[in-house]
Amino acid sequence: MRLEHGIIRPELSDDIYPLDNSIRNKPKAPRPIALYLPKVPEFNLRDSNLSPDFVESMKTFYDMYQKSAGYKKVDGIISIDTSPLLHTIDILGGEIEVNGVRFTTKTDPRCDCPQVIYQLEIAADKPAGFVKENRKGLIGDLMIAIMNKAFSSSPKLYWGPLFQAMITDTTEKHILFSLFNQDAQSGIEALNAAGRIVAFDGDYLHINEANFGGAKSNLFIKETVSQNYDIKSDGSIEKTIVVNYKNPNPPSDCNLEHGNLCLNAVLRDWVRVYVP
Repeated sequence: MRLEHGIIRPELSDDIYPLDNSIRNKPKAPRPIALYLPKVPEFNLRDSNLSPDFVESMKTFYDMYQKSAGYKKVDGIISIDTSPLLHTIDILGGEIEVNGVRFTTKTDPRCDCPQVIYQLEIAADKPAGFVKENRKGLIGDLMIAIMNKAFSSSPKLYWGPLFQAMITDTTEKHILFSLFNQDAQSGIEALNAAGRIVAFDGDYLHINEANFGGAKSNLFIKETVSQNYDIKSDGSIEKTIVVNYKNPNPPSDCNLEHGNLCLNAVLRDWVRVYVP
């Protein structure tokens, strides 16, 4: 994506695997990957976001990205999950059409998840008896359709709600920024929008999770966190944290030979808990 003189222009949407496959002489997999994913001997670009600090992860990512055949100089990296997509489509009327395919945020009974997520997963990840060229190119087409609908309308119709949704999604860490211009990055970090792990004077809890080959099971996991404080007679405080995971949905058939879409696989979750 290119932002120039206030105008946003989509540049390219592609799969990370061609970039990964073009990198020569990859280093050995770091200890967490070697330990929990023993069949992955190398450190891949797609696994480089191991640090709980987003900016540190992106430094590792960019160092590796520069060694790929598809490297293009950029001014920063923005990470976006599916929540902004859903919020944006909702604001734009609840549906978007791309190349004759209709995308909505309504729940699809085939997955008990938003229909747009299911359709994108079919395009990108459903096994097929042929090679899918640019299997994630549809994401770029969807982005262009969303921008066209938003910017071709009256500003008072969509722009205000879209801007507010962006602020909310950034606050909730659905959007993270790592910019290479230090002044710009300082502003981002002042807004707490860079996913930094920083020193803190006082009680602190950060639960960091990484899906290690569990498909899209995070879509279905219901996670709760409870904290209990026990003040002792000597004035010391003991804190107990309980993280509860529940998956109420049936598992997907992830047998590749059956050719089904594997979404709700076993959650292989690397959990790190940071406290003072």
